[in-house]
Amino acid sequence: GGGSTSEVHVSTIEQFAGEQSDLVLLSLVRSNDTGAIGMLGVDSRVVDALSRARFGLYIVGNASLLGAESALWESVLRLLKQERAAVCAQRVHSACTAHAQYAVRTRWV
Repeated sequence: GGGSTSEVHVSTIEQFAGEQSDLVLLSLVRSNDTGAIGMLGVDSRVVDALSRARFGLYIVGNASLLGAESALWESVLRLLKQERAAVCAQRVHSACTAHAQYAVRTRWV
């Protein structure tokens, strides 16, 4: 944290313990057939993850799943919506320009 604008630090929450950064992109993407959220349901890890940004925190993940599976995430999401701090996209389109035939269109509610 605190470096030049060209620095990007990628790590797990465990590796980032005790550190902060001006801007954090937090990926909470889960991919499994059961809808399990794994360690994202452990309150201490959620608190650690949410407390690492000084000025900006962007969270990417399935808000509906997290809120349904965790009381803490349900509270966090409710607070973000009340404070108008959250923008929940319903669709994401992503594609590699070299492999456009593999474009991914994701929709969630």
